[in-house]
Amino acid sequence: MKRIILLSSILSITIACQQPKKEPVIASLKATDLQDTLVFRMINDQVKQVSVNKSAVKSVNASDLIADFKYIPVETADSSLLGQYKNAYILRDRIVIEDIETNMAYIFDMKGKYINKIGRKGYGPGELFKMSSLAVDAYTNNVVLYDSFIKKMFYFSLAGDFLYDREMALNSNQNFCFVSPNLLAFAINKTVENSQLKELERYNIIYTDSMLNVLGGTYPTVKNSPPEYSPYSYSFNRQHVAYTAPFSPDFYQFSGDTLIHKYHFDYKGFDKLFIDNSADSDKIGDDDISVFYSTRMLPPVLFTNRFLWFKTQTPQPSDEFYTLYDKTSEKSLSFRPLDLNYNIPFRFTSVLTTYDDYMVGYVPASVLMEMKTAYDRAGEALDSEIAEMISGLQPDDNDILVFFKPRALQ
Repeated sequence: MKRIILLSSILSITIACQQPKKEPVIASLKATDLQDTLVFRMINDQVKQVSVNKSAVKSVNASDLIADFKYIPVETADSSLLGQYKNAYILRDRIVIEDIETNMAYIFDMKGKYINKIGRKGYGPGELFKMSSLAVDAYTNNVVLYDSFIKKMFYFSLAGDFLYDREMALNSNQNFCFVSPNLLAFAINKTVENSQLKELERYNIIYTDSMLNVLGGTYPTVKNSPPEYSPYSYSFNRQHVAYTAPFSPDFYQFSGDTLIHKYHFDYKGFDKLFIDNSADSDKIGDDDISVFYSTRMLPPVLFTNRFLWFKTQTPQPSDEFYTLYDKTSEKSLSFRPLDLNYNIPFRFTSVLTTYDDYMVGYVPASVLMEMKTAYDRAGEALDSEIAEMISGLQPDDNDILVFFKPRALQ
């Protein structure tokens, strides 16, 4: 441990020496006394109650869940070799994939052809220390990276060209989003130091304008998670943005600068339930890990015009389950991944985002290759387009994106 601390100290000193001296970033918060900041509106009178039930079925046919699906293999090359997908963003004709292992973002077209990558380490233009989060600005068609270590925002085009950077004084190890042409919303972990915000520090969402001036906050909380647990809170579908706070069974959507409480998910009857994100709650300690062994909804909730999709973690990992909620019929279907019967050539490992009416997930190339082998052995014919795509794969290729449209629940 001492060695780790020493190395971290040396690294910090080295970085400080290589960067030009300047005033502390906090001094350039651009809201010197915060007297002009606002508490932005929340609407809580439109909430629909949704009961979440444990899966009572032993098997769910994929054909009963999926109305349509398609695979998009993303190009695998030395310059575009990804490790583990963290998130994906789709805007116009570009797919931006955030990768955990390389800590970079990769840009592809809608056919999976590699365009560029951003997030390189360094001290030159467009280079940063470590990407903390990423968002796509649907109003300017830019990709924006946030580096919480050096407290800067880096702006790139959808082609991956560096445009400019700006200082950012907020500490946020969740993610951020663009909710209107001149309004950003940063999700703030309450255990992360932001004392410069003064009274605004009690809000879980901090708004800034496009120049990163602090405007105000909304969604008051005291603490929402241990500092080491900071899942992304925002989900996107084109210009629509939703919010799910950690350890909260509630789903919100933005309408301009207003946060609207849309759904509350009732987990009544579940064992070891931990749901407490109220404004007067301070139950989660900095070192409290008991919450990780509770039943809780994992943010963010993904959405399309008709459906919501989310995952529930339970004390037993084998009992974790997905829930698909149909907003039109107000029906839901919960199932464990192990209970999904793949009676059609559809496979997925995890779901990242949504695009129009489609959920967007991924599946390893090796899984699809095994699927084709099983179909061949059984003498069953695959769709020619799927068969041709799989025939061109290698086991160590990048994970394949899978777009699937849920079937209406009756």
